[in-house]
Amino acid sequence: PRPPDGTWSDMPVRQPGADGDPALPPRPAEVSDAAVPSGIAAAAEALLTVAVLTGEEPLRGAAEELMSLAAVAAVRHPRMAGWHLAVAEAAAAGPLQIAIAGPPGPERDVLAAAARSAAPAGAVLDIGEPDSPGRPLLAGRAVADSMPAAYVCRGFVCDAPVVTAADLRAQLRRSHHRA
Repeated sequence: PRPPDGTWSDMPVRQPGADGDPALPPRPAEVSDAAVPSGIAAAAEALLTVAVLTGEEPLRGAAEELMSLAAVAAVRHPRMAGWHLAVAEAAAAGPLQIAIAGPPGPERDVLAAAARSAAPAGAVLDIGEPDSPGRPLLAGRAVADSMPAAYVCRGFVCDAPVVTAADLRAQLRRSHHRA
């Protein structure tokens, strides 16, 4: 949570109590990653993912602010910043957005499985009915030839839709190499 003083922390903020106890100062944010991401890296990844799914630029800005907290540590000790570096790579790559639009069923499931197995790290995936309310990545994404369609996008600008798993994998390879 972000304390009232505007600094990022991966610990809860204790507010002053009614009995006059002062608030505890926030513990500095831990930026070192280990077997699991630090709280700051996890928050940066979550904010970036939501920003890419929704198009909310303030969330992306918050993710970039968190990533900047680990920049010095990543340069000096890259082995302790793996999660941060993965989030930074995803941010630099766009990240890729993959929309699978179509009614539920085996054809859509095959496309979704191909997307999950071939998508580069940091890619976001939204699977659902075309024009699903509250899901901007599916807006305007129609089925193709009565088949569920996969769209590979960056910044909500998409390549031509594909309807086969093989075509989706090929498109993901090409899109990832363009980054």
